[in-house]
Amino acid sequence: MQTATASQISTGIVIRGEISGSSDLLVDGQVDGIIHLADHTLTVGPSGHVKANVEARNIIVAGRVEGNLTASDRLELRKSAVVMGDVSGTRLTIEEGAFLKGGIQVTRNTGEAPGTPNLFAAPGA
Repeated sequence: MQTATASQISTGIVIRGEISGSSDLLVDGQVDGIIHLADHTLTVGPSGHVKANVEARNIIVAGRVEGNLTASDRLELRKSAVVMGDVSGTRLTIEEGAFLKGGIQVTRNTGEAPGTPNLFAAPGA
C-alpha cells in the first residue's frame, strides 16, 4: 500500500544503519539496522531483505525479515513472506503460505468507544 510519495530502496542497494522518515517506504533491496516510520507504511517487496527491528504504522511483508515487527495499526504477511522474529499490531493478516518463526501479539486499539467491555480482563476487573 504505497503512495506516489513513497521512497524506495531498489534491488541491489544495501543500507546499514537507522532509517526514519515521514513518508512510506518500499524496500526491494537490503536494509540492516533499525527502521522507524511512526505514521507511515513500510512495504518489504518480494526481493526485499530486512535485518532490522521495525516500528511503523502499517507493515506489509512479501520478502524476508529478520527482526521484530511492531505495527501501530496493520501488519500483513503475504504468502511469499519469511519472517523470523516477533510480530505485533492491532490488525494482523497472515496469508496461507507465509512463514513466521516467532511470537504473535495482537494489541488493543486505543481508539475504542467509551464503555467498550474488555473481553480479556480477568473476572471482577
